[in-house]
Amino acid sequence: MLQNNPYNVLSETISFENVQQIGELITLKCLRGYCAYSRQNFEKLYTGFVRDLNRRNYPKHIFSDAYDIAQTAICFLCEFIGKKLTDVYTVKNGKVITIKHAVYNLVSRHVNRLRRHNKRSCDIDYYAESLPFIIKPLLLLCTRAYGVLSWLPLLLTANGFLLPKQNNARV
Repeated sequence: MLQNNPYNVLSETISFENVQQIGELITLKCLRGYCAYSRQNFEKLYTGFVRDLNRRNYPKHIFSDAYDIAQTAICFLCEFIGKKLTDVYTVKNGKVITIKHAVYNLVSRHVNRLRRHNKRSCDIDYYAESLPFIIKPLLLLCTRAYGVLSWLPLLLTANGFLLPKQNNARV
């Protein structure tokens, strides 16, 4: 008995019935490639996307960030309804590529954007835990050098704390 290969849809003409499946399969293949050949940790993104594919018919399922990438690929493919993935497509600079290659480029660009965002961002709890270790030596240093009253406003404003405005009204 022959099993139905889900990748056969990639050789068909793009239609309203199969555009979602084509976009999801291309995103799945691209994420699998990133997981296998990249040094960054894309396993969470990939497993979240596989979970989305398995649970997409559940009414209370919350989709992951990876499904946003698939939806972008699906929207891009909607421009080419009635064509095949092997048809040519001209990009901005006049270069001619296939529609399939353009979708892979689009998905790769979004994955790289997520990668850059995760690389630049830092957990705020890390800074909250290390903050007392930064302030304590500064307290000792400022107390020895300037006295108690002169270092407190300087230290609080330097660490991002806003001081309330003092009321200078005469009584």
